Amino acid sequence: MYRAILLHLSVNLWEEKERPENRGRAAVRNYQPFLRVDDRVWKEVVTRFAEIGGNLLVLDTEDAIVYKSHPEIAVENAWSREKLRQELKFCRDLGLEVVPKLNFSCCHDVWMGEFSHMVSSRPYYNFCKDLIEETVELFDGPKLFHVGLDEEAAEYQRNMEYIVVRQGQQYYDDMHFYFDQVRKNGARPWMWADHIWFAGEEEFAANIPKDVIQSNWYYFQDFGPFSEADWQDPERSIWAMRVKGYEQLTNLGYDQIPTGSSYAFDDHFARTVDFCKQRIPTEHLLGFLQSSWESLEWKNRDFQLQTVEDMRNIQY
Repeated sequence: MYRAILLHLSVNLWEEKERPENRGRAAVRNYQPFLRVDDRVWKEVVTRFAEIGGNLLVLDTEDAIVYKSHPEIAVENAWSREKLRQELKFCRDLGLEVVPKLNFSCCHDVWMGEFSHMVSSRPYYNFCKDLIEETVELFDGPKLFHVGLDEEAAEYQRNMEYIVVRQGQQYYDDMHFYFDQVRKNGARPWMWADHIWFAGEEEFAANIPKDVIQSNWYYFQDFGPFSEADWQDPERSIWAMRVKGYEQLTNLGYDQIPTGSSYAFDDHFARTVDFCKQRIPTEHLLGFLQSSWESLEWKNRDFQLQTVEDMRNIQY
């Protein structure tokens, strides 16, 4: 079973200019043209993760790498291809499997540079194809490849200066393009599952292949049960909808890697594991993913290490 963590080399997933700080930590949702990784923090977090029994590292690379195919998207001080290979070896020497993540959601694609303004065009498809192919090569043929695809709706982009949302058949066609490119390069596609909250079970099942691993995510403390009154409440209905996602994916028979986070509550990952173990059949529960949604800068060192510690002694 995967005991996984998501770490960000790139945090250029949002285009908002300002966002209030969360828990006193610096906001990460404004684009910055430079790398936000401290090598000391990176090494310490990865080492601690291996020490507490973690076995899968999901690495958001995006514009934090100087790609041979598209060096123009790299931020200042981005890792070279050689640097990435060295760090992947460092992780593997600790016993960790490492898989890549590139987020292709239009809500989280500022890292693409000018290509984020060319969505669903021929140059855009060529760009995505190139990066998936090169990333698979750099990661030495990973088993899994996370393609993101969360929060693609106008609501999530309301504070951004450039809004793009795909829907209907166009959205599914583009999804299948990413999935096909991942498969062609020998990896299994993996995505955030929140589209099921809005599409419903029938439409989701008709358009998302069963080989695509699903990560439903929910970062609040209350896992229900939720009453009819809760479903009528604007805030609690959002909680109920997201928790229901685990049930919907189970009903449809998808393989799942549920995702918790230390972003708001220290004990959330443990709560997620306890809740999902009781409800997702063992044959479809591939593991669990922890997330912090913060950069690997020195100012976040203690929080990143605590995020790892929150995974210690979890009974998977």
